Amino acid sequence: MTQSPAFQFYPSDYLGKKVLRMKEASQGIYWHLICIMWNDSDDQCSIEKDDEIISKVLGKTKQKWIKARDQIQWPGDPILIETDTHYISKRLREEKEKQQNRSDKARHSASVRWDANAPSKQCERNANAPSKQCPSSSSSPTPTKKKEQKHARGEHGNVKMTDKELGKLISDHGEKLINHMILVLDEYIGSKGEKYRSHYMTIKSWIRRDKENNHGQGRNQKSGKYDPNEHYIKQTDGPPVRDIDDPDFKM
Repeated sequence: MTQSPAFQFYPSDYLGKKVLRMKEASQGIYWHLICIMWNDSDDQCSIEKDDEIISKVLGKTKQKWIKARDQIQWPGDPILIETDTHYISKRLREEKEKQQNRSDKARHSASVRWDANAPSKQCERNANAPSKQCPSSSSSPTPTKKKEQKHARGEHGNVKMTDKELGKLISDHGEKLINHMILVLDEYIGSKGEKYRSHYMTIKSWIRRDKENNHGQGRNQKSGKYDPNEHYIKQTDGPPVRDIDDPDFKM
């Protein structure tokens, strides 16, 4: 445990008879000495038994320290434990032990919580659940596929399609028809406030439905087959042949 910066202070520590029997100057020197023990010693409860060193640390003359020491170490009833080499505060030693015990308990509790939530433990408890699988340390994360950005199309920007979707429509149906369909959808969304999940699929569906509902129109003069370009391009202005407000015209 690293050194603690503080210790608990109780009124009884100051009002105990062993302290009050000393003169006020000696009481101040005693508490100054206690603070030095806690702050400067490795064990935070002792100081070397050397009158020269202690007086210098306290900033007092040797005579003043010895006078206070005799009151602190009252004959037959001393406050500090006295060995051949050190003065030891029993009060500080007990405080240090309590802090160490609290630290050990907190560390143990944290370790228990960590073990309970560890991936390996979680996987053991959910071994029979197919959705709960242990992560492999050797497996690399699956790269996520970047979603292609949709761009605004049409005069008012109401039609949203990716470059790939637009290219597919133009490839299948021709640029002139697709530009016309984008124009129609753009104006329809702007005027009606309709919302579609996919503008790409909307235009694709409109072309397919118009083909199915207009078997006799828009046939290519050479091949005789239905050609949506022939059907729409013949209309120089306005929406497709069918009424755009027709419910069947929507997705």
